[in-house]
Amino acid sequence: MDDSQLSSYKGSRGGCPRVVNHGASVDSVSNIGWTHLYTAAKKGHVDVVRDLLKHGVSVDIENNNGWTPLNIAAKEGHGEVVRELLQHGASVDSANKIVGHLSTQQLKMVIWRLYKSC
Repeated sequence: MDDSQLSSYKGSRGGCPRVVNHGASVDSVSNIGWTHLYTAAKKGHVDVVRDLLKHGVSVDIENNNGWTPLNIAAKEGHGEVVRELLQHGASVDSANKIVGHLSTQQLKMVIWRLYKSC
């Protein structure tokens, strides 16, 4: 994880402009396949997610295990992040694998419940 991804992980909104202003891609991927968006979604940092989405980040990039930011946000119970991702075109059908202990159908139900709860 590089410094800018560490900012996303910690919830620092300063990481995204720093990445963009230095010409780096907001879609850069760590050695384990985590993007800035995946990192922020995992931790539930909705403000960072919004900033990244505003800068045109890709919403459906899978990590090395096939998980997308939407998958991890739903699994971790981050309803506001789920809503933001769906409103920016994240695909509910992007996961074609079992995510942790959830099947794709179960994950879709979790996403829908989180979306409706916000």
